[in-house]
Amino acid sequence: GGGAAGDLYFTDAEASINGDDSNHVTTILEGDYNFNGDNIIANDSYAFQIDTNGDNSGDSGDINLYQSGTTTISASAAGTSAEMRLNTTSTDGNAGDVTIGTVDDTAQPNTFLQRVEILATGATSNGTVTLNGDINVDRGGAGVNPIFVIAEGDIVLPTSITIDTEQGDNQFGGYVRLGTNGSNTSSSGSISASANNVILTIDAQGYGDAGGNVALGVFDADGGNYLNGLAINTNGTTDGNLYLNGNISLDHNGVGASSMTLTGGGDVIVSNNVTIDTEIGDTVGQDAGAVNFGASNIYADAASFTLTIDTDAAAGSTGGAVTFGLVDDNAGGNNFLQELVVDAGTTAGTDGIVAISNDIYTDPGTGSGGITIDGDIRLTAGGSYSFDTDDNDNGNAGDINLAVTSGSVSATAAGNTNLTLFSRGGLTGGDVQLGVFNNAGGGYINDFAVWSQGTTPGNTTLHGNISLDDSGAGDSGDFSIVGNGDVIIANSIIIDTEQGNTAGVAGGSVDWNNSDVSPSAANYTLEINTENLGAGSNGGNVSLGSVNNANGNGYLDVLTIDMDGNNADGTLTFNRATATLSVD
Repeated sequence: GGGAAGDLYFTDAEASINGDDSNHVTTILEGDYNFNGDNIIANDSYAFQIDTNGDNSGDSGDINLYQSGTTTISASAAGTSAEMRLNTTSTDGNAGDVTIGTVDDTAQPNTFLQRVEILATGATSNGTVTLNGDINVDRGGAGVNPIFVIAEGDIVLPTSITIDTEQGDNQFGGYVRLGTNGSNTSSSGSISASANNVILTIDAQGYGDAGGNVALGVFDADGGNYLNGLAINTNGTTDGNLYLNGNISLDHNGVGASSMTLTGGGDVIVSNNVTIDTEIGDTVGQDAGAVNFGASNIYADAASFTLTIDTDAAAGSTGGAVTFGLVDDNAGGNNFLQELVVDAGTTAGTDGIVAISNDIYTDPGTGSGGITIDGDIRLTAGGSYSFDTDDNDNGNAGDINLAVTSGSVSATAAGNTNLTLFSRGGLTGGDVQLGVFNNAGGGYINDFAVWSQGTTPGNTTLHGNISLDDSGAGDSGDFSIVGNGDVIIANSIIIDTEQGNTAGVAGGSVDWNNSDVSPSAANYTLEINTENLGAGSNGGNVSLGSVNNANGNGYLDVLTIDMDGNNADGTLTFNRATATLSVD
């Protein structure tokens, strides 16, 4: 030992820390704790603890188990239940810093710790928790799940690391919690990097057993840099869940597009208002990275949370791809998101692909919410999808915006792919705004419907051409709007319900019920084309309310309706007894 009073220095080549037989801990109270050697070996079959502030009052001391720059931490024997707990908490002052190196079995084969717990929370400021190497833990013999936990603290990674909770690939995965409290209800501290091109990999997968849960707090640049990548694996016979308690900010950092991926089909549980952003600042010349949740079910564990996934990029760059599965309330077991926002678009660049393979349900509760998706939206071919912004139909429905600022809506292949938007509410219907519908993903949407009923119905605004197509199996591509809210033409628009004049199939119908149709500005035109000149084919029917200036911004410049058919023409119907058709 040596140094200033209150400090403890270990300079041995190897230090063994034995737990007290009664409490199973070794406690260092007050001051700093430093070790400058090669290995730290936990001999006890339970736990050792280093605590630099026994009563948690005042400022806490630091813990540095990596002074040598090479120190590793392991257990004394294989198959033990050894644990390490490092605590620099202060309830009314500054927390101490914690620095560790690699946790593995360097000292002897298979001598992994079972748990590592680091607590560095402070009332005035959190301690900096510096992780200089991989953290490998293992269940060992009989005992509970291996856990790597940092409940709170400003976690800094100088280099890419892996946290792995199962060694030997023969048991269940452990639980990983970074930057959030034990109940997964709030985030404190942050996770960041102190260098460029740092990637965090969390491997909680189980082998022949369940995967472990992962809970994450805020990811930012508190340590000087954003992380470049975050990869999580919770795969198992029962996949582990991912809890999101804070914003996750990643960045290109000049080295390559960042990404966030989840392997395993466990749920993604939103425990706060969360924004995931893979390109901070939208730097010119830097592409945004992907967010891939696979087919995971996304829901909230409390009401009124918003999830935003931002993979947009600067002008001329490429937006990141976004992939997710069902968005709901866990089949009634939890809560709906209040709002889902996905932005994978870019300006004068390449939009990111937003791959959707299931329904999206949100609920505004007592506030406002909805669904907004921009980018190259692609629905997995062959499905019938519902996007619903007031699932309980008992309040004011949220708005729905699809490909309004960039991108388009399509299917991944030709076939019977249908989309219904429900912005109907028990009170006010939500507004719907639509961009381009095309075949960018390989196929057109077949049937498309908007339901926006309410005591005051929602309006439907068209910003781009809507191209639909028959299913290839005799089902025409129909476009209907139910609810009688206004249809607002916000550009010169073409509605086309049949591509290629397919023989033996009617052109798709356009039925806007009793809606008023008017432009948002002067000089816009509207063309409705339900023509099908294929052999034996009929033109599609068109049903409208009135075409007027209900929006108060003038009249359409030109209205063209083409319902020609090879066998029979479609029929034009005005659904009101006193309908008007006015252009100017």
